[in-house]
Amino acid sequence: MNSADEIKRVKEKYLPGMRIRLVKMDDIQAPPIGTEGTIQGVDDIGSIMVIWDTGSSLNVVLGEDIIEMVDKEKTIYTAYSEEADMTFIMEDVDRFTRVAGFYYGGPDEKATNLYYGKLRAELKKYN
Repeated sequence: MNSADEIKRVKEKYLPGMRIRLVKMDDIQAPPIGTEGTIQGVDDIGSIMVIWDTGSSLNVVLGEDIIEMVDKEKTIYTAYSEEADMTFIMEDVDRFTRVAGFYYGGPDEKATNLYYGKLRAELKKYN
């Protein structure tokens, strides 16, 4: 992938937060086929940056690797921190709640990219 237009189309199609499933990847470090992951973004050469559910962060190279979109229902909500004067955009995925974005007078893309998927809380049921 080399044209700026192709990379722009990939960035418009594969948005941060979208879920994908690995269909094919010929790499010794590839996660197992069927592994799901969350898109972090698209780099400047058009590779899709993914945090796989296994913890791996191996990028997807379109044209060589094959992925499919996963339609998983998730709950999105906000939590406001008065102390920080910041709104956290949260999402529930499986049994975890994680930060999906920040809003500080406007969307804070830098903080979102820095912390997306890294801050999470496990939901446990206590009797």
